[in-house]
Amino acid sequence: MLKKIKEIHYKDLFLYGFYGSYIVITSLATIIDFLIPNYFDAVVDLISVLITALAFKYYLKTRDRVLASIILFWIASIVIFMFVIHNNFDISIIFTLLIPMVAFILLPTRSLSD
Repeated sequence: MLKKIKEIHYKDLFLYGFYGSYIVITSLATIIDFLIPNYFDAVVDLISVLITALAFKYYLKTRDRVLASIILFWIASIVIFMFVIHNNFDISIIFTLLIPMVAFILLPTRSLSD
């Protein structure tokens, strides 16, 4: 298994990690939001998980790293924007997505294409 992981290009592994962590963490947030009940956030989370899963499937098919990183950046950005508006512009809610957002901002898309 470790040998198989070493064969994956580190940029692909990076994107696998971001897609996987976004899907897992947002899925957990969806479950928690449904249990609270905070239905608006739960539905937004669920839709973003489904769109992200489809985007990840498309990335696995095309291997377009630039498009994959841009799509995930915009999905996360739109979700954060919706949460900020819904919570009366209380920006404290974005801390759960702050680390991935900073990583995407700092991620140079030109270097992903090689």
